[in-house]
Amino acid sequence: MEWSPGPLRLALSEREEISRGLVAGETVRKIACQLGRAPSTVSREVKTNGGRSHYRAVRAHHGAYERARRPKMPKLAAGPLTSKVESWLEQWWSPQEIANRLRLEHPDDSAMWVEVVPGIRMPSGTVSFAPAGALPTSNGGGCRPPGIAESGTGLQLSARHPRPDNTT
Repeated sequence: MEWSPGPLRLALSEREEISRGLVAGETVRKIACQLGRAPSTVSREVKTNGGRSHYRAVRAHHGAYERARRPKMPKLAAGPLTSKVESWLEQWWSPQEIANRLRLEHPDDSAMWVEVVPGIRMPSGTVSFAPAGALPTSNGGGCRPPGIAESGTGLQLSARHPRPDNTT
């Protein structure tokens, strides 16, 4: 297979170096240093492709190629999730209401969860959705900013601003 990934991705020669390093008993940190890569990159590569004892360079490279292939089928391209979301959008449900309802109806099936992509509208005028967990958090991982409370429904409420003393 002749596939040359972009410069930010591991090449087959780097994967072969990782494999040789693992066989020689070197640490992930040492292998990463020899490659000029971050230790987390090498660690993730090894973990994704079988661990220290089962890592094979060619198999890992083929797997990376398969994961990088395009086009990928979008989550809402077809199936029961699409019809459900379209139906609710036609009934004027907000995208956030749809995302919350799907989590309530399918608490154990994350394949049926979506998140609203903030500020993005599709050319057709519909709001864009993303798979649950795909969007980064803007507040560093789940902590609410100061002054933001949570309602009993799980929705965040903005802080109340004090009213001026004279309302005349």
